[in-house]
Amino acid sequence: MLGSSERYLAVLPNPDLHIEVGKFDMAKMVNPDISGKQYQEGSLKDWKNYKYYVLARDEYTCQLCHKHGEGVKLVVHHIVYRSQGGTDRVDNLITLCTNCHTTKNHQPGGKLYKWMKAKKKVTKQLKGSTFMNILRKRIMTTFPEASFQYGSQTYVDRKNLLLPKGHFMDAIAISGIKPVGQMPETVTMISQFRKKKRSLHEATARKGRKQPNTSSKRN
Repeated sequence: MLGSSERYLAVLPNPDLHIEVGKFDMAKMVNPDISGKQYQEGSLKDWKNYKYYVLARDEYTCQLCHKHGEGVKLVVHHIVYRSQGGTDRVDNLITLCTNCHTTKNHQPGGKLYKWMKAKKKVTKQLKGSTFMNILRKRIMTTFPEASFQYGSQTYVDRKNLLLPKGHFMDAIAISGIKPVGQMPETVTMISQFRKKKRSLHEATARKGRKQPNTSSKRN
């Protein structure tokens, strides 16, 4: 994000920079029932923020049938049903598509019912949210002139603009534009990739090589 934003600023004349960032209350995510004044207005107070975290953690992919992409409608499911005492802890939440999130699967013998009885574990941890908290602070420090907003606001803005779901549509909503007179016909993307190998073991030539593999080349 930092490198891409800097590249945009280098090639565009006097742009307005709008950036969507993520903010996660780690203690609240582990224990939604935590109390105390410092948590009363936490960043995950609203359900929408839990939902966005879980979708991102699961890479916007149904964890049952593994479908993803355009046309796949996703929901956030409680592994242990709320009716059975399930909490809003993120380790009790998982991403499903609407084809899998059915009444049949919720009932005894169904796949989701079996998950609940087995108390299915979510193996992905909270490292991503910790990284996003750190990155958010770095971005705000690096680009003090930028306008920032969170994903829950982007969701509302996109709905108000009557735009379909999609990364490009989110970018339009993040821009702060009010009416959309004409949809863009082209999109500019910057991809960042490593040009040189940095692994220490690459300093020594592998078997069959005469020279160390200091570039990105592979066998």
